[in-house]
Amino acid sequence: GVDDDRNGFVDDIRGWDFTGGEDNDPYDCLGHGTLVSSVAGAASDNGIGVSGVSWGAKILPLKVFPDSGFPSCNDATSSNIIEAINYAVLVATSTAHRNYTGRLVINMSLGGSVYSAAEQSAVDWALANNIPVVAAKGNSKNSDPVYPSDYAGVIGVGATDNTDSLAEFSNFGSGTDLVAPGVAIYGAKLGGGYGVQDGTSFSSPQAAAAVALVFSAKPSATISEVDDILFAGVDDLGAAGKDDVYGYGRLNLFKLMRMARFGNVSDYDGAKESIAIPNPFKVSALSRVTFSVPDTIVGQEPRVEIYDVSGMFIRELEGFSWDGTNQYGAKVATGIYLFEVSTSKGKARGRVIVDASD
Repeated sequence: GVDDDRNGFVDDIRGWDFTGGEDNDPYDCLGHGTLVSSVAGAASDNGIGVSGVSWGAKILPLKVFPDSGFPSCNDATSSNIIEAINYAVLVATSTAHRNYTGRLVINMSLGGSVYSAAEQSAVDWALANNIPVVAAKGNSKNSDPVYPSDYAGVIGVGATDNTDSLAEFSNFGSGTDLVAPGVAIYGAKLGGGYGVQDGTSFSSPQAAAAVALVFSAKPSATISEVDDILFAGVDDLGAAGKDDVYGYGRLNLFKLMRMARFGNVSDYDGAKESIAIPNPFKVSALSRVTFSVPDTIVGQEPRVEIYDVSGMFIRELEGFSWDGTNQYGAKVATGIYLFEVSTSKGKARGRVIVDASD
């Protein structure tokens, strides 16, 4: 191979392996990185598998967990992590690296209990080069600091379940900046196919991909601007404002993009009433309609009930998305349907037009 771009890494066209061999094959030995990557950036509108939160983003895989060790792929060294962060900065700041252009976001779905001043310095170097750093808060269900998520400047992400409560395994504490779904997250599997996993590792890439979406709307956004938009683009859970359990709140991409594009969320319809997205909704095996929760009733115990226009009960949902089927699993007829979104803090109603034609 040849170091065409003269950055010190030969043929680094698909990332880099910073363990042992130091080569251009960052092979995922466990499958963890594959699912994380698909959550962040899997291609959309192709009828296959899943769509990533930032489906147009490129993934730069940097391997820091060696194949050896016990358990396998579970022993990243501080030096490997630092090298990977520094490489990401090199890619973001070098005009010679042709495969990755535009803004870069670092996601680290990893963590440990030991503070490293050298790792903090590497994070500081990334931030100084306007590269946001996002990390998983950990899965030990306690408030002990976890690094890198608790390093200064890092966006620490905890996990919620399908009731908008903190996932039972998720860490919490002062380093929690926000939360995102982390239970039964569906994504790509190593070797092909799709499956589900739990963990803050799969919440973190949602937040990192959300930052990428912010950059799509504001390509020149600074670190502080990204933080302001990200922390405003949430549904505030728990105590008002930032708290040690949910941080600023649970990620809400609709609010986030409203903030990124228009600078506010106060005058969009979903702030005061429940809306259906998309509306009209075309029923298919791959499509879902999602119902928003107005700011005034964001709370625990979410539920959605569907009715036809005559008031006949169709189905109750535990989450906020509907596939267009009734309580027996049969596809509903084309028409207008009423929905009621409720939480522990109140109820909101709306209508959705359903196209169930073949």
